[in-house]
Amino acid sequence: MTKKIIPSFFTFLNLISGCIAIYFVFSSQFLIVFIFLLLGVFFDFLDGFFARILDLETDFGVQLDSMADVITSGFLPGVILSQIFISNGNSSTVIDLSFFVDEKIEFTPLLLCGFILTLAAVNRLAKFNLESNDNNQKDFKGLPAPAMAIFFGSLPLLIESPSFLFLKPILLSNITLIFLAIFFSFLMNSNFAFFSLKTLKGNSFDKTFKVTTFLISVGLIFYFGLAGFSLAICFYIFLNFIKNILDNKKVRD
Repeated sequence: MTKKIIPSFFTFLNLISGCIAIYFVFSSQFLIVFIFLLLGVFFDFLDGFFARILDLETDFGVQLDSMADVITSGFLPGVILSQIFISNGNSSTVIDLSFFVDEKIEFTPLLLCGFILTLAAVNRLAKFNLESNDNNQKDFKGLPAPAMAIFFGSLPLLIESPSFLFLKPILLSNITLIFLAIFFSFLMNSNFAFFSLKTLKGNSFDKTFKVTTFLISVGLIFYFGLAGFSLAICFYIFLNFIKNILDNKKVRD
């Protein structure tokens, strides 16, 4: 009986990590936010890992895992991006609710752009559940939601990194942030194949891409600190684009 609760225990740790991270977003403590986001993603990996090795994969576990991912890899990055829009000093609108209650609310319309990520991530997670329950698969269809969450969780750290201060005005522009939200939303729900780093399954060609991604990512994180995670995700996306082009060329040949 004790063995059966192990995967769900890590799923709930993923969920609570996401909830704690969201709490710290509202005080703009983005370093703490990202640490808890990484913990959530790590626990997400562990729940699937233990479910497989203990042969405890169930439909309930799949659904519970997705519910936790909606918070950590869906709602959390949306809140992070929304908070960046607010921190940018975008104009807010005062809405008078006196026709209903004696209250006025101040609202920043642009913050809604952040929740494009949440909508796209939830859609991607639902599609993933329907398409496959195989966590050992060689490829994902579309960018995994945790990869998107890691990018946006690390983005505030990249913006404030001394090594990238020259990019700060560009990264903080509304146009750039809206573009990133749309671009990552498209990637998550696209038909592009993204290789899984959970396993080295595949031919030597596939393994080369996976090992290269791992080594370069470690180098970026070692050199730039936690800000390097955003760069690592960008490199992961770039390599997958290259791999998709080469795979399509092989099919045509």
